[in-house]
Amino acid sequence: MDCSGFISRCLNLPTVHDTTQLPNICRHIEPQDLRPGDILNIPRGHVVLCAGWARPDQSWIYYYETGGPPDYWKPGLKEAPLAALLELGYTPLRYRGMAYEQKTSGKEVLTRSAISKAETVTEPVIGEP
Repeated sequence: MDCSGFISRCLNLPTVHDTTQLPNICRHIEPQDLRPGDILNIPRGHVVLCAGWARPDQSWIYYYETGGPPDYWKPGLKEAPLAALLELGYTPLRYRGMAYEQKTSGKEVLTRSAISKAETVTEPVIGEP
């Protein structure tokens, strides 16, 4: 599946929303407020799913994506510098239908096994179909 199909499925949307439609059902958030389940979107470009912070200083994030190398249609966990993603034009968004605890529990969302398999991307690029 492509990136927007993957995100639409993750958000349990009734239909697929492409990267130009996702901002209509989400609200903009500050980069430092990203939480697992939020998205980073480039309209008419690409979208990825935030999986959590990869560094305590919030300089790197874990994210899931499809449509990017090496397995273009298979979701994969990656980690990259947040600043590099923002420089590419990604906008942090939170789905308006997302339910969150008011205070995070601090419980890790990703297991050590998943983290150990994350691909490190020092210079991310916008995923390609």
